[in-house]
Amino acid sequence: MELTLPELNHNCFSTLDHSSDNSESSGSLNYRFALIDCKNSKNEQLYGAISVRNWINSGNNDYLEENLGDLRKCLMQKIFELNCHSTSHIPNPAVTKLYESLVCLYFKTPKLWSHPLRWVTEVLIHADSLYASTSNLSISDEEIQHCLTNSTFSKQIKGNILHLLSLISEEFTTAQLTHSVKCIIKESILSDEILVRNILKQFITDVNQEEICSLAIHTSAIWMSNFVTNNCHSSVVSYLDIVHMIYNSMQYSENLYLTGINALINIYESDGVGLNSDRDAGFLLDFHVSELTKFKYTLQHLVELHSINLQNGVQWDEFKGYEALNKTVLLLSILSEKQMDYLIHRLTNSCINTTNQSIHELFDMFLLTFSLSGHYPYDENISDVALQIWLNIHEASISTTAYTVGNVHDEDARLSEDTIKRIHMEFSQRAFIKSHYPKDLNQYHTTWNQEDRDRWLKFRQEISNCFLSVFRYLNLHDWFLQATNQLQSTIYNCTNEELLANWQESEALLFILSSISEHVIYENESGIIPLLNFAQLISNIIMNFIIKLQQSITYFIHSNIVVHLQQPHLFLLCHTVLLCIENYSPIILLMDSLSEIDLIQFILNSLLSTCITVENDQNDLMELCHISLRVLQIILKSKLSSSNLLVDMITNTLENFLNQTKPIDQTSNNLISYCIGMLLRLSKEENKEHTISSFQNILYIRLETFRLLCTTTTTTTQDFSDLPQSAISVCSQFTCKQNEVNRKSYFIAILLNSFIQTFRGFVSIEQLIDNGLVNEHIITILSKLLCYLKESLTEVMFSNLPEYFMQYHKLLRVSLHIFTYLLKNPIDDVIVTMVKESINCIYFTFDNILNKYNKLDDVILKSIQYYIEWLFNDQCRHMNEYLSLLQLATNLFSNIFDKINILLINQVQLIGDNNDILSGKCIGYTKEERINHPISPILMSFIAQSITEEIEISSRFVRQFVNFKFHEEKENQEKQTIFNLLNDAHLSFKLFLSLAFSGISVPEWSTVESCIQLACDLLTILTHENKTIDPLVILDDQLLFEINVCLLLILSKGIPPPQRLIVKYAEFYCSLAKLFPYKQFVLLSFITGNIHTINQEYKLKLIQIPHCNILIEIITDCLCYTSLAERARFVTIVTKPFVSLHKVTSSITTFMSLLSPRPPPPQKLEKL
Repeated sequence: MELTLPELNHNCFSTLDHSSDNSESSGSLNYRFALIDCKNSKNEQLYGAISVRNWINSGNNDYLEENLGDLRKCLMQKIFELNCHSTSHIPNPAVTKLYESLVCLYFKTPKLWSHPLRWVTEVLIHADSLYASTSNLSISDEEIQHCLTNSTFSKQIKGNILHLLSLISEEFTTAQLTHSVKCIIKESILSDEILVRNILKQFITDVNQEEICSLAIHTSAIWMSNFVTNNCHSSVVSYLDIVHMIYNSMQYSENLYLTGINALINIYESDGVGLNSDRDAGFLLDFHVSELTKFKYTLQHLVELHSINLQNGVQWDEFKGYEALNKTVLLLSILSEKQMDYLIHRLTNSCINTTNQSIHELFDMFLLTFSLSGHYPYDENISDVALQIWLNIHEASISTTAYTVGNVHDEDARLSEDTIKRIHMEFSQRAFIKSHYPKDLNQYHTTWNQEDRDRWLKFRQEISNCFLSVFRYLNLHDWFLQATNQLQSTIYNCTNEELLANWQESEALLFILSSISEHVIYENESGIIPLLNFAQLISNIIMNFIIKLQQSITYFIHSNIVVHLQQPHLFLLCHTVLLCIENYSPIILLMDSLSEIDLIQFILNSLLSTCITVENDQNDLMELCHISLRVLQIILKSKLSSSNLLVDMITNTLENFLNQTKPIDQTSNNLISYCIGMLLRLSKEENKEHTISSFQNILYIRLETFRLLCTTTTTTTQDFSDLPQSAISVCSQFTCKQNEVNRKSYFIAILLNSFIQTFRGFVSIEQLIDNGLVNEHIITILSKLLCYLKESLTEVMFSNLPEYFMQYHKLLRVSLHIFTYLLKNPIDDVIVTMVKESINCIYFTFDNILNKYNKLDDVILKSIQYYIEWLFNDQCRHMNEYLSLLQLATNLFSNIFDKINILLINQVQLIGDNNDILSGKCIGYTKEERINHPISPILMSFIAQSITEEIEISSRFVRQFVNFKFHEEKENQEKQTIFNLLNDAHLSFKLFLSLAFSGISVPEWSTVESCIQLACDLLTILTHENKTIDPLVILDDQLLFEINVCLLLILSKGIPPPQRLIVKYAEFYCSLAKLFPYKQFVLLSFITGNIHTINQEYKLKLIQIPHCNILIEIITDCLCYTSLAERARFVTIVTKPFVSLHKVTSSITTFMSLLSPRPPPPQKLEKL
């Protein structure tokens, strides 16, 4: 191949075609090349190179093909020129962009390049001073090999060759090419595969030139990732010697080790050498295991070096082997993720066949990754990756056939099981060590940032999940029993001082026991693990630990003094112990030897200890407060709540806790309020006055503060100076976000939620207790709360009604629950009267809102729905005032129906005369037709889209009560429906039909679905329960006619609805067919043009339907692509009353496909 490079001059593009069509482009390219001059600055050179690349990338392919030879010569000439002024083996940015231009040129003209990589290699070799005098650039493989092995050959040229190979691999991956072009390029590139392999081998083995060796390793990884076909055995094998060289080169220096690790990561991730995750890679996997385990001692050295550096105070990011250790662990993680099933299989086989010992070395390396000193993520940040390796091993261990949990008689299988168990026990031991808190908690709170602490806690939770999983599935009972015995020994043999001095180990052991609690207290019928005995052992240990720890925390019940050692680790110890109590409570609370006083005192001490203000560990204190209150709730729901002494202790402690000056976060407030409700319900005759008096002031002061916040219109959102001091004091008890804009709304929500939690706690106690005084206080608070909210929701907070109504809905649910309880167990007439007044108060709240609030809001209607359903409930049925309560429900119905009526009528009236145009034709609905229900579904289709949300909300509400299941006292009693309660059932039914038809043709599928379902429900009522409502009064011929026209218009829209909606339309057709089978057949036949099936008398009657002719014309246009026979088949199926829903759905789908124009039939070829 002969090549003559053009002379270097200021117009090196002069050899190109300068025809008139291309002169402008040529001039532009001349300017770009002129910028790439050694005399210019590097920025100008780079700008010129980028401009050339952009020009080629956007250039015309025909023009590029015509001038290919000159273009690539010019590019190479500029590369040589810039290289002459550089000694680095790494091309400068301008040269890099010129190589990108060359690759881009190749990708746009691939058919004109036979051996692209060989051509560039030969040109670059010729550029070396040793071969510059050679006129013939065609060099054989042997000559190329000789050139590259010559020690005097330019390092710069070597670097350029490798850089080009990397670049072409990367560009091939990212370039936007068609599949055919990509195949052509790949075939062309792989035509030089042997040459490339030889180049890579030669440069990798040249470890004396470390920079070139490192670059060659990097290039090899990129090349194999993109061009080695992992499903082709021969292709993979041909590159194994290069991979072997990469492994070998890693032994020579730290730089080459790191480069090799990065290259292997790239290769492993891309499956470039056959490590495909869905199959056994056979000898390829064995090869990698064998090569990788040669670096076990390197990894061990890095782990030890990190430990030494940590002792010497060297930070993790300053650690010299930081990156090498990180990347090695990542490489092992990738291997474990892709091949762990097969690695476990090899491990179990190696127990029988001892020839493959490398697999044991590999699992030792896996263990090393989880052996770093210090704490994640402050002292090291790879343990999370190591934990993932353990998870991969765990998942493979469960799935492998070699591992069984049951009794194994086969000696080989037992040996395999023991090997896997040993590995998991080693990982568990390392996880136990990694789960220790830092000994210096001051550093944990001050030096660690919040992100580090969050990552540590998340990492610890993941360890907890691993403990549970290996305990449940891998039969590691012995290891966990050993950990339990270790904790028991520590408690019995250590003094208090020794126990607290070594608190991390005790806390970590408790953490392990808490982690596995979910399975320990689960009764395993297989009997493999004596879980009950194990649970009892753990419960005894927890109680002994409590007694030991109790001596470090004391409190005075009748004063606001808390004595505490003020040691942060006590908070963590208490938190973990309480977590164990929470998890093992089903066993602990049934213990015969349970010391109830010790247990309660420990919980209450832990709670009171959180009152202390400690600067650095507020989050720990808050978590301790939460867990203490959660455990208290468990105690109050247990048999221990029958003890008056314990109830008094808890009551006094909560009172003291609430009286302390430290603000309470919202979660703690909710938990305390729940406990208060439980205590009020549990209080008996002996202590109820004490309990009530303890909480009465707190509850009533909060209630008064709530009233002031709700009903005072002058209070600003930020300043509470115009409120009484008592109210300000109540607000100051709760923490508030600094960026909270509307503090008034915030505190209203907190107070309301605290009352809701109190009521929920009250109703959570199921046993019946004679506590009339408590009930009276509860209903008093509740009735006042509802009264204040009535005023607030309808006056003060009316502008933000939906925002507050979410909270009101929560209060309503728990209030009605309390009403049910009190009405079931009426103690005196006073309480019953207050319940009735509260029920009326709720009604007036809703009534006022409906009268003032114009929009039909989903939150409001759901609350009203819940309230009405409760009024229909059995508990109210036995009240003397049941009929008056039903009247409340009827009034609310009427109010809502009036709003729906106004909504629909107002929208219809917006359509002016002669504006009801459909398919270019004016239908001409009269004023009477626009205001009388049921309104035409065709007319509703003009206006529904602007009120889609309200239609959907209203239809869901109406559906709920149309289908409401009323209580039936006698079997022969007539079944009641909602229409039995309404003043004008026919009018309401017509309104519901208007609502249903208003949403069946809108684009919002959820609205369509709800409205069609409502329509089907209404038709079902007409079919089966027509004693109350006469179908013929509701559905006359005109309405049925327009319903069928509307349905056909929907089906012919051209945009097919989702399958679930087609099913709904089929249900609608089935409902119509069951109600009026013959009339449906006649109407649909008439509308679709099959009038020969209709008798003359009925035909004359149908013609007289208003707007009949115009609507028939519109439908005829929509059905123009269907034949009469196709229409007749559709009508026959959808109007039969007992055809299956599936068949009707299929018929609709088929008919819809016929409504659009069909492609012309293929033309027959003429005979020759």
